[in-house]
Amino acid sequence: MTDLIATRHPHLHRLIEAWRTHGGVVPAEALRGREAPVAWLRLEDPGGWRIDAADARLAELYGGAFVGESARALSAGEEAAACEAQAADETGREILVEATLSLAGRRVRLARLYLPLAAGEVLCAVATVA
Repeated sequence: MTDLIATRHPHLHRLIEAWRTHGGVVPAEALRGREAPVAWLRLEDPGGWRIDAADARLAELYGGAFVGESARALSAGEEAAACEAQAADETGREILVEATLSLAGRRVRLARLYLPLAAGEVLCAVATVA
């Protein structure tokens, strides 16, 4: 599976490798110069998964601002992104999902990579798929 990810999503693969190498932490140098926009998700009680911080390029890709919104915004209002973040948090493993979304009036195929950082904290990197 790792070979497929490396071939299909090399920039996401580099984040996975940095995360694994550093024991479940994504070091700042791994985020510098990255190709994929990212969002930091935090589990809030009550309220579920919220976007705690987001890369400006994420807002450009999705066509809107995200900070403070539900993680559902990453899956065009569907529960998928919140469920994916929850699964990454509970298992302590990376999760990669591809989905086609309707964003700002256009259909876009995206890959979302979830990396658990700490209990209740997950990094989500997003890449377009050709």
